[in-house]
Amino acid sequence: MAFDSDQTRKFIDLGDRDIAPFFAGRADEIRHFESSFNTLDWENKRTAAFRIFQGAPGCGKTSLVEHLRQRYSDETLFVDIRRGHLVSEETLVDQIRRTAVSVASATGGTIAAFGQAVGAYLRVAKPGGDEARNFVADQATKNAKLVLFFDEAQLVGEDQQPGLGLLHMSGLGFPTVVVFAGLSHTSGRLRSIGGLERLPDNAIINMGAMDEGECVESTAQLLDAYGVSGDDAEKASACATVARLSRGWPQHLHGAQRALCRELLRTDGGLAGVDFDAVRLDSDQARRAYYGARLADTVLDKVPAATVQVVSGARATRPRGMYDLEGLCEEVILRLGLDRDRWFRTSPAEFANALVERGVLAISPDGWYDIAIPSMSEWLETLPPAKCPGS
Repeated sequence: MAFDSDQTRKFIDLGDRDIAPFFAGRADEIRHFESSFNTLDWENKRTAAFRIFQGAPGCGKTSLVEHLRQRYSDETLFVDIRRGHLVSEETLVDQIRRTAVSVASATGGTIAAFGQAVGAYLRVAKPGGDEARNFVADQATKNAKLVLFFDEAQLVGEDQQPGLGLLHMSGLGFPTVVVFAGLSHTSGRLRSIGGLERLPDNAIINMGAMDEGECVESTAQLLDAYGVSGDDAEKASACATVARLSRGWPQHLHGAQRALCRELLRTDGGLAGVDFDAVRLDSDQARRAYYGARLADTVLDKVPAATVQVVSGARATRPRGMYDLEGLCEEVILRLGLDRDRWFRTSPAEFANALVERGVLAISPDGWYDIAIPSMSEWLETLPPAKCPGS
């Protein structure tokens, strides 16, 4: 197979992505999704299951769901929902109905029949009503399921209670899986909404780094797909180098793969001529830029040393709640004298919230705050010391 320079360029231009063209690994997460089907029980009217994928920015939450969307496209009707779709039962049902009708008109097979039936059912029936019994009895649709996907789910609030309450308490009346993807505090945010306090623990999976073998597998797929030339040893070395540069983080894996592709365009697809020092420099620059963007235009960028000290303190003391994290922020603000500088104008609570909302700190599976992306610590240590404007 000849080197496909056009597809290689397209991959480079893909930039920051919501899809992973060379998906690998995530077996636990996939099983977590599949297990939701086993919890659906029509006879006992348990017709809705929640699944929450949460973790730091760039850990691959959205690309995982996109992979699931493609993998199960023959048996599931995927519907994207946003905050506005959950403000009432009517708006939620309307979004599902419109998507179902669209899928039914654009595809064929079982899922088209399912989409058509969903659209027809929701046009005339009350969500959760007994009419659904006849709906699911249809031979053409009895094995199909509806999947609702909510991205950036850490942004939900009380305004979304009507739609979320319907899904959690009574369901729509036919098998439905509700998938949330968001930052590490997503499950806590959902549980703070009335009616969702008893969200089951087995609905949640915390996503983190990929292992080296998964990173190697993904890069090997890339080399094969684009017709990259080289012997087995050269390919194995290239895959191992990219895996090492990724630090196991999906976002950085994509950046390292793009860096390799830029070199492959220069060598016309030959691994023998690739300058791996250039790949490393390109990959490192992309990683640093990504970390900088997490802090940019926020209070975290006003005095980077304050962010560094809070993160370092969090790693040492492991605050177990927002109150403890706010206390740590207050200590650092006082230590650096930022409380006396009018330009800073940031409370400990605002500082703590920014650290979490921007994905610098995350809630670990054990319940304490820690650095969200392990390799970010190294970058934080390179930031300049505290210096206030005009000092």
